[in-house]
Amino acid sequence: YQMTLRSHLVNMDTLIQLHDSRLYALERSFEKELKAIQAGFQQEKDMIIQKFAGEKKDLQSLIDTIEKDENDREAETKHLFEQSREEIRNKNLEEINMLRISLDAQIEELEQHFETAHLNYLQQTAQRTHD
Repeated sequence: YQMTLRSHLVNMDTLIQLHDSRLYALERSFEKELKAIQAGFQQEKDMIIQKFAGEKKDLQSLIDTIEKDENDREAETKHLFEQSREEIRNKNLEEINMLRISLDAQIEELEQHFETAHLNYLQQTAQRTHD
């Protein structure tokens, strides 16, 4: 009976060692696959982050270009507005000066008429007083 028990225990120990070695091999295989999956995941994550950074840079460049174009367009529009405003102002000043010159000429003409009428009045009055 003892021999059978000992043989059984030896067989059990061998079976346990075999099981432990297979378990250890499976664990190493699992760790190896886990590291490979983690490395692949990290590589894919890095690629996505890199792609995102590139796209973000491209979009920021596009935004900057659009903002620059809009600022240039705004500056040009302001310049055209100021130029038009200045032209209208100068035109109005010119018209005012022309009206002023015209009114001055009319005033001088009226003053001459008044002066002529006054001289005629004085002459007629002087003749009447002489007569």
